[in-house]
Amino acid sequence: MNILIIESEIYLAQKVVSRLLDDGHSCDYVESPNLDSLTKEYDIVLLSTSLPALQCKNIIKRYKDSIIILLVSYISDETVTNPIKDGAKDYIMKPFIMDELVRKIYHYKECRSLRQELNTMRRYLDFMFKDIDLEETALPPSFPILIETNSQKCADKLVLNSLKN
Repeated sequence: MNILIIESEIYLAQKVVSRLLDDGHSCDYVESPNLDSLTKEYDIVLLSTSLPALQCKNIIKRYKDSIIILLVSYISDETVTNPIKDGAKDYIMKPFIMDELVRKIYHYKECRSLRQELNTMRRYLDFMFKDIDLEETALPPSFPILIETNSQKCADKLVLNSLKN
């Protein structure tokens, strides 16, 4: 994974970078970011909320497609609530156990992967069922049921539609 760490505490940032590099990730570290110089795309952004609120908001907006985890010293609307409303996924309190940060990273990576897989499956099913019209067909309100059809796709769409409702 490609990870950007934005942290003003150099010792903490070095520790995080060292651990993530040991786990096989590619890491970039910046102490005080200039948005114009951040041209690379990242899977994960670890963002310290010790930066000014407007700068945090702009970074979150710039990396809206990345998983953003906030590194916070204290919890407030400015350090946690507002950035999460802006698009950050989670936060971790400083000082933190490195294994907890790594767990959060892998958790959100797995969630993103599952979300992408689910969207792919939905697009596939929509493609497979696009020519099947079921407006006149309704299933009984309870199972078990028997569906008689010449098309397995028609039966599949009927059942899947009933599960949505």
